[in-house]
Amino acid sequence: MKPILTPVDQALHAPYAVALDHNQLIVGKWKTDILGCMMDDVVPNCLMSTFCPCVALAQVTHRVGMYKYWKVLVSFAALVLLFIFVVFLQYEVSNAFVVAMWAVLFVALLLIAHVRRQVRQRFQIPGSSFEDVACSCFFSFCVIGQMAIHVEAYTPNVCSIRPKDTLPGYHQV
Repeated sequence: MKPILTPVDQALHAPYAVALDHNQLIVGKWKTDILGCMMDDVVPNCLMSTFCPCVALAQVTHRVGMYKYWKVLVSFAALVLLFIFVVFLQYEVSNAFVVAMWAVLFVALLLIAHVRRQVRQRFQIPGSSFEDVACSCFFSFCVIGQMAIHVEAYTPNVCSIRPKDTLPGYHQV
């Protein structure tokens, strides 16, 4: 007779050094790969990451106590709006606005990479800062979705702009 393994036992017997933390979140590897948001929980995760990245990123950071939800939401939304504003102005003004547009985009992508690195470090996921930056530059929406899946920042099949509670054991900055 084969023994029945609990989720904790299964995680501990995985081929990689994977365990669960005190909130039953996977430690040691990502819960899904970089394109996982397109296959797992399209509603709301993939949709929110693609069309409301400010909300999804704020939910992730709030969930693990990195930053307050409203601070991230307003800051990242301001960057997105500034980017859109500069895109529309570039046709009427000078090339300086093109530089400004790329600068705003660069800052936004670096912020996503910073959050990914912080999540990766908190959950002891192998990787490098270069990988975080590269993934954030080429797959920014998927990176946000991957983090949201990992920290369970949303309720499946429910589109909500409200954050879930900060996980116990993570302090709010």
